[in-house]
Amino acid sequence: MKKKKWLIPGLCLVVIFSGLFIGTKQRPAEQVSVPPSVGAVFGFLPSKIALNKNEEIPVKLFLVPEKGLYLDGIDVLLSFDPKAVEVTKVVPEKIFSFSFFRREDLAKGKISVTFLEEKKDGVLLEDQSTLLTIFLKAKEPSSSEISVVWAEKGSSTVITQTKTSQKILFDSQKLLIW
Repeated sequence: MKKKKWLIPGLCLVVIFSGLFIGTKQRPAEQVSVPPSVGAVFGFLPSKIALNKNEEIPVKLFLVPEKGLYLDGIDVLLSFDPKAVEVTKVVPEKIFSFSFFRREDLAKGKISVTFLEEKKDGVLLEDQSTLLTIFLKAKEPSSSEISVVWAEKGSSTVITQTKTSQKILFDSQKLLIW
C-alpha cells in the first residue's frame, strides 16, 4: 500500500478547523444575556427556589460582563425580607484580593459585601463569575425575593472599572423564593 503524506496533516486541519467553527464551549443551564445598554448583569443560580422551613439551601450570586472588564472593585448590596428568610452564611469567592462582608446588616434585611483589588491592572472578568454564595433558611412558609439594591440612602451596588474609576451600568435579576 502506498503511503499518502497528506492524509495525517489533512485530518489534523479538519479537526482544528471544525473546533473553531463548531465551537465546544458549553453554556450554563441558566444563561444570562447582557442587554446592549449595560455593561454587566447580576443574577442568581438558581433563579427560583422552593424553601421549606429550617431547610438550608445555597444560592450563588454571579456577574456576567458584556465583554471583558477590568475591575478595581464591586460593592454588592442585596435586599431580602428578614421575617421570611434567614441568611445563615455568606461566602465571598476569592476573585479579588480583598472582600468584606458586613454581618450586622443582616438584621436589617441587607447583604452587603465589598470586593477590592490591590493589583494596579485590576481583575479581569470575561465570563459568568460567581461572586458569593448565600446560604438561606425559610423562617415562615411564604413567598419572598432577594434583589440587588440600586441606590438606598447612601448605599448602593457599584461596579468600578480599573484605571478610570468609572461606574459600570448594570442590570439585575431577582431570586424568587416560595
